[in-house]
Amino acid sequence: MADDVARHDPFLIAIGHTIARRRLLRGRDSILVAVSGGPDSVALLAALSELGHGRWRIGVGHVNHRLRGRDSQRDQVFVERLAARLGYVVHVAEGPLASSSNLEERARERRYTLLSDIARRSRFRVVATAHTRDDQAETVLHRLLRGSGLGGAGGIQPERADGIVRPLLEVSRRDVLEFLARRGLRYRNDRSNRAERFTRNRIRRSLLPLLEREFNPAVRAALARFADLSRDDDALLDALAAKRARRLTRGGGLDCRGLARLPEALRRRVARQWLAARRGDLRAIGLEHIERICELAVRGEEGKRLALPGGSVRRERGSLEWSRGVPRSRRYRRALAAGDDLRIRGWRLRSRMTRQAATPGPWRAVFDARALDGAKMTVRSPRPGDRIRPLGLGGSKKLQDVFVDAKVPKAARTDWPVVEAAGTVLWVPGLARSESALIAGRSRARLIIEAERVAAEIPMCYGPSWRTF
Repeated sequence: MADDVARHDPFLIAIGHTIARRRLLRGRDSILVAVSGGPDSVALLAALSELGHGRWRIGVGHVNHRLRGRDSQRDQVFVERLAARLGYVVHVAEGPLASSSNLEERARERRYTLLSDIARRSRFRVVATAHTRDDQAETVLHRLLRGSGLGGAGGIQPERADGIVRPLLEVSRRDVLEFLARRGLRYRNDRSNRAERFTRNRIRRSLLPLLEREFNPAVRAALARFADLSRDDDALLDALAAKRARRLTRGGGLDCRGLARLPEALRRRVARQWLAARRGDLRAIGLEHIERICELAVRGEEGKRLALPGGSVRRERGSLEWSRGVPRSRRYRRALAAGDDLRIRGWRLRSRMTRQAATPGPWRAVFDARALDGAKMTVRSPRPGDRIRPLGLGGSKKLQDVFVDAKVPKAARTDWPVVEAAGTVLWVPGLARSESALIAGRSRARLIIEAERVAAEIPMCYGPSWRTF
């Protein structure tokens, strides 16, 4: 009977086709199914249960972030009861998170870590997650809007190297709901999926419906197809780049002349793969860094050094060499007096005295000149251990945390200007204004400092919140 159902149910047929074509699961496999309690994960568990016919060892994994109070606990109870009804052992992991501006990303990373830990301890070969074609479309749009290249356009991978598989990636959310209705299965709704503060939710609830209505009713399928094609092209280009990288690498160094002869698209990939091999990973490395490495190889002078997150690349005897540690030469410190117009590392800072009222903002700070009491002001690069007392916070905060909360890329932090006086951080342009030297009483003398980016070396891809200026 189960075989007949699987043969005739369109949802199970589609999932079985995906599993077989992409070789996601084996004949007698062990699978930890990630179940949140939402419709997608409930459908995934039910579908694998029917398709497995006892061949697969299935377990249920649930992560409780405790972000939604009683609702989080109710989700856990729901998943435990569902697993018990289907005859599966449920493995619950608690991963509480503090609220922050990048909460979605942190929660996702935490879930993968905890689920992988459960799989390793309980000897499940793979972890199955319930990403659908709709999730794929949202991911592709999200990445394209942030300026992604071909690698990011590939979206969600059906199978990851760390054992994550996505059997539902070729079915839609509508397919999921219809399957659940046919089976009479209940599920939980997460109210945070409607929160407009999350970019992905705005894409799901506003942008995709607009594209369907005004441009292409099948836009989700088109984006998923684009992701598949992008992944295939990206894999081929990476394979070609790997061959060239091996040929051009000598004693750990990358041959500049050979790199310069390559087409630009292949050159970037070779430089990226070489850096990954020498550095160990590509965390905090963006497109702008790779392009600067290529520029150093093509037109750079001998002996020139390029600072990167976690180290530097130096051109020496026609070869690029990687070394760890950021040179002290990247640090800077300049005096800043009224009337100055400074240009430092792609930034421009101008200061002036005035007795007129001035409106502060993220890129303009207004100080009470009398409160500064003649203290010499400086603008410098950030230092480890820097702290600021942000306006309205009522306490101090690490500058590192300010950068993280505003999603400033690590590569952009090294040169970000910090304005201080008498050893006190007064202002980090665009990010935080301290509670020091505020305009008070009848004070008329005002020192105004304005900051702006004048170089496009590093794109402004973060989203600070300007609530306390």
